[in-house]
Amino acid sequence: MKKIGIIGGMGPYAGIELMRLIINNTIASTDQEHLPVVNISMPGYIADRSAFLTGKTTVNPGLSISNLILDLEKLGVEIIGIPCNTSHAETIFSVIQEQLNKAGSKVLLLNMISETVNYMSLNYANVQKIGIMCTNGSYLSNIYQQQLQGKGFEVEMPEYYFQDTVIHRAIYDPVFGIKAVSDPVSAEVKDLLNKALSYFRSRNVHTVLLGCTELSVAFNTMETDEIQCIDPMHILAQSLILAAAPAKLKHNITGLKYSRMANEPHRLSIN
Repeated sequence: MKKIGIIGGMGPYAGIELMRLIINNTIASTDQEHLPVVNISMPGYIADRSAFLTGKTTVNPGLSISNLILDLEKLGVEIIGIPCNTSHAETIFSVIQEQLNKAGSKVLLLNMISETVNYMSLNYANVQKIGIMCTNGSYLSNIYQQQLQGKGFEVEMPEYYFQDTVIHRAIYDPVFGIKAVSDPVSAEVKDLLNKALSYFRSRNVHTVLLGCTELSVAFNTMETDEIQCIDPMHILAQSLILAAAPAKLKHNITGLKYSRMANEPHRLSIN
């Protein structure tokens, strides 16, 4: 079994949540049968991704992230996942790849966005319209919009004022946002996220992508009524297991199972 690495700390529960999902999706009956996973969490070392993408800082977080990946590689890690949607924006992710190439890195770095979009194109082809909830950095970088539209999906995004004052605020508010109060999330956050769901529901959107790891944490304890939420964290967890030890991957609760052919990207099939 190959060793999995996680670049945590973006936000505080992201790495822990991804590790939990890896454990929950692994076939194992003893401690020893679980996959080897190294989660590194150095939040103060990595500049805020949205702050960089919105011009509030000039420090590209991709530099720090690539250094942490190289640190994990020294520990024998072969496969890496970054549980932060915003860090996959082109101006950040390209720097990560560039730095790894310069260092001669051999790790397999999965792209959370590509894994998610491939999953959706194979299993949600009948969905006409998809809403996206994310940070301002992801919103402005179009990290999901471009790839989803390339697969034929219609993407529903709120206007920027709503995005900034409702969805982004639920994540970033320094008093009650998910980054500040994660376990459990605050009542104010639940109100804002329910307002966001109502927005999508009013526009006949019944499938919403949770494009931020903080949202993954929040929706663990929230009801979404008629909205089905697609969580990239679940997809990334399964992709990491597939890459590390395919035989160890459980079926998920929807009955979907990963399968992979040699030299082909990750694929999902219905069991």
